[in-house]
Amino acid sequence: MIVYRTIIFDLDETLVHTKPEFKVQVIKNTLDYLGIVSRYSMEDIERFWFGPDRNGTIERCFRTKPGNFWSAYARISEATLTTDYIEPYDDIRFLGTMKKDGYKMGVLTENSQKNAELETEVISKRIGCNPFDLVLSPYSNGFKPKPHPECLQECLRRLGADHDTAMFVGNGPEDVDVARNAGVMDCFIERGGHMFIIDPPPSISIKSLYELEQYL
Repeated sequence: MIVYRTIIFDLDETLVHTKPEFKVQVIKNTLDYLGIVSRYSMEDIERFWFGPDRNGTIERCFRTKPGNFWSAYARISEATLTTDYIEPYDDIRFLGTMKKDGYKMGVLTENSQKNAELETEVISKRIGCNPFDLVLSPYSNGFKPKPHPECLQECLRRLGADHDTAMFVGNGPEDVDVARNAGVMDCFIERGGHMFIIDPPPSISIKSLYELEQYL
């Protein structure tokens, strides 16, 4: 039986819940900044947040080029996000237990580095310690984003971790894909916001971080 010693997590809707008001506001403000007039629905916003092929969603639903969108989105999201929009899930307390037991832990997120550090700070304050050895935003650090394996491989390199004993935990199709592409165990956490079928199914599926214990 493989013993996993390095656990890397997605952030939004995996460890913290981002309130819907933020999602609506940041998309609106980004498109306003770009001067884009586009009719889109809350389902389109959820598809952007949770679904596969985010660049395709940007082109089809928001009617703009992904490169232009992401550049503006990074600035707008940093200006919009505050702790009022962030609510950690109750089961993040298990991260404190994992930290005490000596596991290496990291965060790999499509959020900006600034926002990722804000959100992980909220987590640290909630559980009374900083459980993370690494927080990495591909966009902010010049790495190809999920599901390209480069960003996850960089996390493993910085953590000094082996592929065979590493696991990536996330809530979306791109999280499962990046783990598989990088050669690490994929673990899907169901938080209730996901509305897309993952095919083939995840190797591991859980509904709470406490369920990780049986795999560690």
